[in-house]
Amino acid sequence: MKIKPLYIILPSIALLGSAGVWLFLQYRKITNYTIKMKRIKLNSISLNKTDFDLYIAFDNKSDLKFEITSISTDVYMNGKYLTKVQNFSKIRINPGPDNLISVNIEFNTTDALNIINSNYGDLISHQDKITLKMDNKIGVSLYGIPVYIPFVYETTLKDMLTN
Repeated sequence: MKIKPLYIILPSIALLGSAGVWLFLQYRKITNYTIKMKRIKLNSISLNKTDFDLYIAFDNKSDLKFEITSISTDVYMNGKYLTKVQNFSKIRINPGPDNLISVNIEFNTTDALNIINSNYGDLISHQDKITLKMDNKIGVSLYGIPVYIPFVYETTLKDMLTN
């Protein structure tokens, strides 16, 4: 008995179409992520260097595990560019809200003082008037397909230090 090509082609098309729809829906869920600032840990602050860790809670609303391959962060102080931070260590993201991403941010304190046209004493006493903006671009690998997720976080120095 000869099998007609139609009996092979139609189920194959239906299977591939279903898989494509499922992957597209998962992709939409991944890009419908929720990112929240979890906490900031100030490691050190001196006249030469400020160093802190930014912890981000990532809620993966898809059913897929994926890997963050890179994080690129441009840091702005009072609207002026301060520094760029890049992280290329891989971070595994599981389905659900229990994913924590950490980014270490380090910059020259003197550069920051020059940006805000202030001195170290004013930096401490006027923390509520100093704004920080972190413009993040998170690189994700989903089955070998690169996807970039933007995330912008803005805060004041006062709020950052009290978290």
